[in-house]
Amino acid sequence: METGLIEWINSYLTERPQYVRLGNTVSDIVETSIGAPQGTVLSPFLFTLYTSDFSYRTPSCHIQKYSDDTVVAACVRGGDEEEYRRVISEFVIWSRHNGLILNTTKTKEMIVDFGRRKAHLHLPVVIEGEEIEVVQTYKYLGVHLDQKLDWSIHVNAAYRKGCTPLMTAPVQPLPGPTSDLPAPESSPVVPAPSSLLPVNETRSNNDCKKVRIGPNTSIGAEQFGHMKWTDAKKAAKDLLVAVFGRATLATHCYTGKSSNAFKDKEAKPQLEAQKVSDIIGE
Repeated sequence: METGLIEWINSYLTERPQYVRLGNTVSDIVETSIGAPQGTVLSPFLFTLYTSDFSYRTPSCHIQKYSDDTVVAACVRGGDEEEYRRVISEFVIWSRHNGLILNTTKTKEMIVDFGRRKAHLHLPVVIEGEEIEVVQTYKYLGVHLDQKLDWSIHVNAAYRKGCTPLMTAPVQPLPGPTSDLPAPESSPVVPAPSSLLPVNETRSNNDCKKVRIGPNTSIGAEQFGHMKWTDAKKAAKDLLVAVFGRATLATHCYTGKSSNAFKDKEAKPQLEAQKVSDIIGE
């Protein structure tokens, strides 16, 4: 590297003035020469360059790094963890010698085992005198992983994250109903979650978040989050229960008319047509 570039990077990293502001109060200015300025383009590159000299890769174990996130991934057969633990130990020693402090509270170990035999005895990994916690799930680079590599946890987390804007966005006016209540034998079509808008309502003197599913109907945000939208019929049934309640559904019907099969029986009261239309649609 050219001398000028080295001097420029050295000036960029050392003797950086900084202070803390809290309201109208400002702390004294201090200088720091450790770490790298956060939020800059150059800092991640410099950190990656600084840590690039430690690498390890074999068919059974390798180190995977992304900025300041490091993973030691190993395939352990027959309970032989020698290579796995050796790589961890070498990485800890290298970090210490290069002035890097490992955050043991954020360091986790996850064991993925698809074997049918009883798992071998696994002793805890110890780093700087601290036992590393073994977890069943872990979020790595935005992906939720679990011991069985099942995508259900990640899909549920992504779904709930996608619902967050719906529950916090301002309420927009919705058009009124444009269609009549469909015949009972029609297959229900549930509105996609992206078409639902949130509304804040008050119940039992406590503010609770609600999600609007139509011009006249809303349900609790928690109920909305548990809906199974991939099954339209089940979602429609669950929405009816959430809006009207099981007791009301047992004593009312869609049309308010007697069934052709039981004309001699008195017709049940009709459910509120506008709310039913919000749920079932056209």
